[in-house]
Amino acid sequence: MTACGAQPADPTPTAAPEATATAEPTATPETTAAAEPTEEPTAEPVSQPVEEPSGIVNMAEEGKALYAAQLNRYAAALSEQWPEGRYFENGMSELAGYYYEGDARANVGVFFPDLDGDGSPEMVIGAILGADTDPAVLEIWTVKDGAPVMLAQSHARDKYYVEYLADENAWLIANEGSGGAASSVWFYYALQNGELALMQGVTSESGAWYMTYDTDYDVSNDTPSDEAACQAIIDSHTERYTALDYTPYTELRQ
Repeated sequence: MTACGAQPADPTPTAAPEATATAEPTATPETTAAAEPTEEPTAEPVSQPVEEPSGIVNMAEEGKALYAAQLNRYAAALSEQWPEGRYFENGMSELAGYYYEGDARANVGVFFPDLDGDGSPEMVIGAILGADTDPAVLEIWTVKDGAPVMLAQSHARDKYYVEYLADENAWLIANEGSGGAASSVWFYYALQNGELALMQGVTSESGAWYMTYDTDYDVSNDTPSDEAACQAIIDSHTERYTALDYTPYTELRQ
């Protein structure tokens, strides 16, 4: 209690508030530079194998150039309708004389398949008339050592056929021959290095049947077989005999 008239004592000084520590400013994180996009390596193009043409291809333009000297081999004979003997005299197939109906030049023509797969065409001369029932060819030519050579020529009892193997995109050349009523042969060739190479053969001689591995008509060195097995081989080839889409002589340019 303060005495009357006494001066009040100095008030107790109020302590100054302590200064509040100022928070240290938080450092702003440094901005990380964006990563450069990584360039994906470009894949090297893979070369695709070149596919061989499949199916029956007529290499007509190249064939006409290769066989220019033989191209019109039968044109005059058909136009003039030669007798049979004149074909023999000129080393040609007398079968052309079977096709004189109407304009004979429209009944026979040429086709240029690649029979051995070497990229170069052979020339096949064959019949258009009646080819659906008997597609025998007159002649087959190839180029050997830079020059055209005849591979095969059909005659009445010695006919040739071309045989297309679709699954293999390949060709065989078939030959059906007869040495008389009691003797017949069926030879099946592949064209290899400009030559006919025997792949399979069947012979019938006086009612006996043989598998044959040469073309000498001598059954003494052939393998005996039975008719059913041999006929099955013959049928398997015959069903593949091919009637080509020939260009007739009426459309060939001289």
